[in-house]
Amino acid sequence: MTLLDSIDFRAIGSIPQLIKDYLNGRWDQKSLPTEQNFKAKIALRAETFPMERRQLLAEVIRTQMSDCSLTERQHTALRSLEQPNSFTVTTGHQLNLFSGPVFFLYKIAQVLQLCKKLDQKFSDSTFVPIFWMATEDHDFEEINHFYHREHRYSMTGASGGAVGRIKIEDISFIDTFQQDIRTSPHATELVRLLKDCYVPGKTLAEATRQLVHRLFSEYGLLILDADDEALKKEATSLFAHELQNGLLEKATMQRVEALTTQYGKVQVNPRRVNLFYLNGQRDRIDFEETHFTLASSGRTFSGGEIVEELSEHPERFSPNALLRPVYQELILPNVAYVGGNAEIMYWLELSDLWQALQMEKPILVPRHSQLHLSQELIVKINKEKSSIADFLQPLPVLINRKTEQDSDLLPKLKALEETLHHQLDEMKSWITKTHPSFAGMVAAEEKRQQKSYERLRKRLLKAERLQREAMQRRLEKLYREIHPGGTWQERRENFSTFYAMYGKAWLDGVLAAAPADCSGLLLIED
Repeated sequence: MTLLDSIDFRAIGSIPQLIKDYLNGRWDQKSLPTEQNFKAKIALRAETFPMERRQLLAEVIRTQMSDCSLTERQHTALRSLEQPNSFTVTTGHQLNLFSGPVFFLYKIAQVLQLCKKLDQKFSDSTFVPIFWMATEDHDFEEINHFYHREHRYSMTGASGGAVGRIKIEDISFIDTFQQDIRTSPHATELVRLLKDCYVPGKTLAEATRQLVHRLFSEYGLLILDADDEALKKEATSLFAHELQNGLLEKATMQRVEALTTQYGKVQVNPRRVNLFYLNGQRDRIDFEETHFTLASSGRTFSGGEIVEELSEHPERFSPNALLRPVYQELILPNVAYVGGNAEIMYWLELSDLWQALQMEKPILVPRHSQLHLSQELIVKINKEKSSIADFLQPLPVLINRKTEQDSDLLPKLKALEETLHHQLDEMKSWITKTHPSFAGMVAAEEKRQQKSYERLRKRLLKAERLQREAMQRRLEKLYREIHPGGTWQERRENFSTFYAMYGKAWLDGVLAAAPADCSGLLLIED
């Protein structure tokens, strides 16, 4: 693997403006990944995170990972969690089948690199990489599949409840996958990995834990399922506060209004109650003046009854996307969170909430992206006298620019335009000397001539574009190769697309290329 180039997110048109503004220091400057901010965050976390919670966290992870063969680095990480000078760097993701889109791995790679960098910068502390499994999400259809090139593989299962609790029954996709990749150099290895992780009777949380462990155990990564009774018991005061006072909605009101004014909308709109109730289904909790109602089942609780239910069964309560970061920071000695653009945008809504709760927010690191290209594809791009960066803009813009760049008409039209302006300027100089009142007439004539020229220019270029259909078809084909399914490669392809050809060397290359705390797109030749 060869790193060809790196493009800062702020130079890419499709990156949300809020992310660009955050990276430029417009929002929450103390959350940016600077050495000064990390130093301050480490000191504050050391003061505020209780030892008892450290011990509980280590015990929960040790229990959850008891079915994994832990490496020495993982054992060391678990032991260090119980020490006051140890801190976590976290990323999280849904339980996508076989990891789903490949950026699942890029997030983890960046966490590992950031921990390595912090260990070097702050040698008096240790930094533990954590993968947070989003086991409580309930959109099974969003995660029940993955793509390997043009093929889609999916599994069936009961939807509506917390996906981490779903029992695996349908593994027919493995046979189809095995048949499709049978000629790939590392097909046997991938199929074995699938069969070892996705075993009938296991939960989706167990399968995902095994998969992530098998891929990253040698780097000391620890895996946490926060859908845990002991951990949720630690959060009962937070959840009760949310139920009784609607704190999140109140505390984020000003920031949400400011973001909406600036960007038109926010990533996630706060609710009066930002909790779900887990009982077979993941049921939204609504507040209706004097009581609480479960949106799907219709079951109701008085204020006292729901607090009593929380006290007796904390495991039945699940934070939504906005409350989840607060739960995370409550149970982890976290100094940084690495997230996708959408995640960072909803974390930025919570700026005032941390102060209201007297909690520390983490450093927020927008994850990097990687675009992996074959040598053959790079040769094709070069033949078109294009750069990879050209293909990051919308396809119509790319085609229009290439048509104009390659057009024989453009030099002629440019010369014609310069002649036109020169003649009009010359006309203005002598006609206004004849009589000043003619100035308006000249300006009107200039405007008319310019409009006529623009109409002519557009028609000529359109005619030429029609003659360049072959070039357009080549560009469209290349664009589809770079944007499979019409989106960024990392959002469509599964890691198996690359692993099947290059094996573990490819994963090692991903880790080596991943930046610690920089946000941009890496262009990589495989």
